Amino acid sequence: MKTTLVSTLLIFGQLIGLGACTSRSSTTESCGDNVMDPGEECDGVEFGGKSCAYLGYYGGTLACNDDCTLNIGPCEAQGQCGDDVLQDGEDCEGSVGNATCISLGLNFTGGTLSCGDNCRYDTSQCTGIGFCGDSNWQSSLGESCDGTDVAGLSCSDFDLRGPGLACLPDCSDFDLSVCESNGECGDGVIQDSVAEVCDGTNLGGNECADLGFYGSGLACGAGCMDFDVSACESNGMCGDSVVQSGYGELCDGGNLNGATCITLGHYGPGSVVCDSSCQLDDSACDRCGDGVIQGSRGEECEGTDIGTAACADRYLTQGTVACLDCEFDYAGCWGFAFDSLSVGRLHGCALNGDGFALCWGDDSSGQMGNSTFSASATPVYVLNFSHAVFSTASFSAVRSGGKHTCGMTTTGTAYCWGDMTYGQLGNGIIMVTYSTSPEPVAMPGSVQFANLDSGLYHSCAVDTGGSAWCWGSNSVGQLGAGVATLKLSVPTAVVMPPGVTFATLAAGGAHTCALEPSGSAWCWGDNTMGCLGDGTLVSQLAPAATIMPPSVVFTQISAGSSHTCALDAAGNAWCWGNN
Repeated sequence: MKTTLVSTLLIFGQLIGLGACTSRSSTTESCGDNVMDPGEECDGVEFGGKSCAYLGYYGGTLACNDDCTLNIGPCEAQGQCGDDVLQDGEDCEGSVGNATCISLGLNFTGGTLSCGDNCRYDTSQCTGIGFCGDSNWQSSLGESCDGTDVAGLSCSDFDLRGPGLACLPDCSDFDLSVCESNGECGDGVIQDSVAEVCDGTNLGGNECADLGFYGSGLACGAGCMDFDVSACESNGMCGDSVVQSGYGELCDGGNLNGATCITLGHYGPGSVVCDSSCQLDDSACDRCGDGVIQGSRGEECEGTDIGTAACADRYLTQGTVACLDCEFDYAGCWGFAFDSLSVGRLHGCALNGDGFALCWGDDSSGQMGNSTFSASATPVYVLNFSHAVFSTASFSAVRSGGKHTCGMTTTGTAYCWGDMTYGQLGNGIIMVTYSTSPEPVAMPGSVQFANLDSGLYHSCAVDTGGSAWCWGSNSVGQLGAGVATLKLSVPTAVVMPPGVTFATLAAGGAHTCALEPSGSAWCWGDNTMGCLGDGTLVSQLAPAATIMPPSVVFTQISAGSSHTCALDAAGNAWCWGNN
């Protein structure tokens, strides 16, 4: 399988911090709850009776921004009087142009025509008879009002609220529609435009806690302009000198409820006070947390003062020691220092600086080598059959395969563990069984390996003389032995090309590739996806020369499930096979 070498791998743990705090519950006003709270212009679909028409526009539909402010863009698109655009229904905008009192043809004989605030002609300064629509209320003509002239009255004169009193077009009576849209106290709608803070049972999301009281019972005042807190007051509040433990109070004002430095578990002298949230303040007590390491009281540390404590005290390489309850807290420490790493199908393995192997991930076939079949999300040491750290020999390399792992010692011998169904452990056994600890590979004579790799169901190695050896599944010739024997349970010599030696190799899904010291590549085994790189799709039982890019020298090679990649001397990557 693919192998990655790194100088150092840090395997992470997690710091789990434990803490507790005490606080009183409260209800917080929220923009977006479709309830208009004090200070909000709108909330979702609630506009407090306002509309585009209410704001003086000719049409459109108000919208509410995410921050509960009005979005009048749709209104502006419909225009309004005063926008310097003469629109249908307007007589004028700012000036009357060439129009005069006489040109209106309304029996005026003179005077000054002007443009009213409603963009209709203001004929109040015209001389003559006048008419309904001249914004000049003339009771002598039977008018109740005229345009913007509402006879000095307002909505309140009709027991309604807010601005908006208007005149009917025929001047016969008043138009109360806008006044009525402002609502009234008791209609259940909080009208921000008239400074309501509540209305009936609509409290705008507020409760007793929002006003500093405990419990429930907040009501709306008779005029909708303030809250009725009488029921809240009966529940009490922080600051009434009564300790109400049911609401999380530990003290209240000068009432400490008998608390002293000693009763709080501290060492002694000092005094306790009650803070503004009715919680005990023990900062003046001689205690853990006072910034002084008191070894006589069993303290190891104080705050950020941890002395010389280090993660290395727990054999971990990374992280930071903390201080918890004046004792060293190593929960923030993590990491092993690895010299090399290999990732298999569902597990990974690595070597530390002492030559010990550690693995993690899937262990269903014993491929972690920890004498169990238990998967692990963190690195565990490879063990011998006595459940001790495997130290028979120091590993110089470890390679993770499909469901097996192989390691090479500093003396050039090999050990493998995990699934041996295909003979991939090289111990002479082919059967559906597993080894949960390293098994010695049946080394050929006096051969010493220089490097090795584990594929999906086979393993291969290069000896110190540059010859290759493979064992395990040979279903498509991935062992390079020149024969199609399905399985070989001991290292078998690869048929070496004449005059060729190998410096390193890589075992993949069902193929193997190797590099000469000169940097040329050779591959053998399954080639149905072109992963041998020889220009064909024909599988090979022995090494076939990979077609090298002109003037390119490979320095590293890696075999995947059905493809192969290599690095050249310039650091460029080259790949071939299944894409």
